[in-house]
Amino acid sequence: MINKLISQLRSDLQSTILEFASRSDPDIKDIKARADNITNRFFPALLERLQQAVEAGMSGADLHGALMALTSQVVPPVEMFEVIREAPVRSGRWESSVHALSQKLGQIFRGGVEDLDEKLEKDQNRKERKVLGIIPRAGQGSAIIDKTLSDLRNDLDTEITNSLMGAIPIVQDETTPEAVQEALQEIELQRNHLINSFIPAFREKVVSFLESDEAGGFELGALAVALTTSFLSRIQSYAGGKWSLLNKLFGRKLDREQRRIYWARDFRADHCEDCLEFGEREYASFQDLLNQTGGISPASGTACQSRCRCSLLGESIDGWVRS
Repeated sequence: MINKLISQLRSDLQSTILEFASRSDPDIKDIKARADNITNRFFPALLERLQQAVEAGMSGADLHGALMALTSQVVPPVEMFEVIREAPVRSGRWESSVHALSQKLGQIFRGGVEDLDEKLEKDQNRKERKVLGIIPRAGQGSAIIDKTLSDLRNDLDTEITNSLMGAIPIVQDETTPEAVQEALQEIELQRNHLINSFIPAFREKVVSFLESDEAGGFELGALAVALTTSFLSRIQSYAGGKWSLLNKLFGRKLDREQRRIYWARDFRADHCEDCLEFGEREYASFQDLLNQTGGISPASGTACQSRCRCSLLGESIDGWVRS
């Protein structure tokens, strides 16, 4: 009984690995070798735990249930699927381009905070001015803060604009008017987030910090330390707009080619209710997908928003692919 279950589990594990890997068009021989390596490390521990279950008197369905439970305990999911994560991905340009934008936005933001930090530190007699009520309260103007944050907003907007326009050649062989319009719509959405949400919220935090006792005599670096961490991940999440755009551009491309489409969920991500409802499903076209979801597509309208890591795949003679 144990040997049969072990054999079945081994087969299921390798089938799962190959299924996910085939979506990325990897070297199958290499994938099988990696799968064998994981299996060889995995099963000795499982066999030991199963032997304990048998000695405790488990059998039949109870033993099978124990096997399934032990699987998740003995081998963490990340280790089970490291074979896929390390596999070469033909269309990795999507992921790498979004990651590059995220890193660049973080770099620009940190530079802007450091610039503001330095300018405020050079602003002489800050404590004395605060006593006189010259340091502005939230909602009032400040030349230093407003000018620096305006420059920061422009730098972030420029990077987002250039990166999103650069998404078109990643997906399509030629630039179409429809693709440009799709990109411009996403750019405008991100710009509105910057102007109406991110920059105002950050300015409010800056002013609040400067008015607090925590600011004290204000030394160089105090502002960066206090505020960078809390807003860094927020600005980097704006790169999710590019993921949304890449999927939309690809969906439109598939419609022009009259190909069926598949909403694939990333097995490594925690999924929202929208991705769980609409993901892992096949659609006649991208337009059909939008009709069935009410206009929702990966990272666009989903509850997980910019954190979405689902992607669209197109039908081909090789299965579902991202090309």
